[in-house]
Amino acid sequence: MTNILISARDVSARYGRHEVFQQLSFDVWANQSLGEIAPNGAGKTTLLRMIAGLLAPSRGELLVRGLRPRAALARIDTAYFA
Repeated sequence: MTNILISARDVSARYGRHEVFQQLSFDVWANQSLGEIAPNGAGKTTLLRMIAGLLAPSRGELLVRGLRPRAALARIDTAYFA
């Protein structure tokens, strides 16, 4: 079992023709925290919604404990507060 909790590889997000962010890659390991700092409209909430399984990336791969976010929701305790 891996200690990577969240893994993003070249993740992009778009709403229609508007690209919110592109080619985002990172890993969050056990006992680490993820912080997002960016201007309004940069995609902070969109990324959190993707991690929670509420939105799918337009490109790239996002995994939560080795599973796609929607599958991970059914198997692990996950919470998202808007």
